[in-house]
Amino acid sequence: MKIVKKILIVLAIAIGGILAVAVTRPNTYTVERSLKINAAPEKIFPYLISWKKGLEWSAWEKTDKDVVRKFTGSESGLDAVYEFEGEKSGHGKLSFKSIVPNEQVKIDLMFYKPMQGSNDVTYSLKQEGNETVMKYQMTGPAPFTARIIWLFADMDKFMGDKFNESMQSLKAIVEEKK
Repeated sequence: MKIVKKILIVLAIAIGGILAVAVTRPNTYTVERSLKINAAPEKIFPYLISWKKGLEWSAWEKTDKDVVRKFTGSESGLDAVYEFEGEKSGHGKLSFKSIVPNEQVKIDLMFYKPMQGSNDVTYSLKQEGNETVMKYQMTGPAPFTARIIWLFADMDKFMGDKFNESMQSLKAIVEEKK
């Protein structure tokens, strides 16, 4: 009985410690990566404002082959909407918040399942000589449950790796079409 009591005390202290650390973590998150692409912003930009062109380079599209996609509105631009639902990808919707041609695209990423949430995604393009620096950023709330999970899983690395993979694919497509 003493061993069980000691185990329960240690377990309670460990859980309390995890909760105490999670409570001190920020209640929002930002993940950002950037990449130089050997092309002008106007060559890259069409791939950022069309959900169907986004399928060509997004690493997220490779994670769930059985995803059901629904496109509404126009082919590209502010009124284009992309809804997805899949076992691995969950259920969500992407819509454009603002577009500055050849400079910046802001997207609202809503998740309905497995957890509800809203995130802001921003693509930024800045020409530097013959190259363009593309930034891919996502920000959003970090609910308490997520802050606990992120103590054990490196969300910045996971998301950042997907951002890098996506931008590398886009780079390959755009540079090949020069």
